[in-house]
Amino acid sequence: FQGTSVLSRVRGSQDSKTEIYYEKDISGEVADIVPDPDLRLLWVVRDNDYKYVQFASEKIPPLLFDLRLSPYSTPAVVASTEGIRYLQDPRVTSFQANRGDIDFLVAHGLLHKALFYPVDEPRKEEDYDRLIEAGKQIHQKDPAARIVTPLRRRPSFADPVDLLARTTWVWCPHISTYDSDRQLRNRFEERRALGEEIWVYVSVARRRLL
Repeated sequence: FQGTSVLSRVRGSQDSKTEIYYEKDISGEVADIVPDPDLRLLWVVRDNDYKYVQFASEKIPPLLFDLRLSPYSTPAVVASTEGIRYLQDPRVTSFQANRGDIDFLVAHGLLHKALFYPVDEPRKEEDYDRLIEAGKQIHQKDPAARIVTPLRRRPSFADPVDLLARTTWVWCPHISTYDSDRQLRNRFEERRALGEEIWVYVSVARRRLL
């Protein structure tokens, strides 16, 4: 890999909307957590969205475990020997799962670590319809499957708790929404009293690289 920029393009895929970048140097705040200069990450960028990360070093998941963090995705295909070995590690407490993996996870006693994330930050009615339908399909496979729903803000057309009460298990509002919308926060607390979970999240924006 050549060049001195933090992110250097490795190759473009056949899909022009997808590029893969190589993180050549690690600096700034990340260096405080990842002091090993040999660590490398691959960022899969879709439509200027940087959520898709693949690990290019076997050192990274153990390092995150030391920080009591579970990687967002698995470093191997779930339905594989390596995937089983990884998910059976007691330090792995959660990961993003796909609907097609449910039977495999149930068979190997790993469903409790899985989080299903069918729709990110639903806003429009069609987003909620798609999320509810995905929830039905997931729960038909196993009612114990946990669905997490990040909520950036309250939709204008309905109360999201009323819409998703039979779909979502992990309510995950943006921290600004949780702090500012007291009525919605109280609704989330009602769900927690029933045994469901409340998480919060923050978000940052990255500048376009190309």
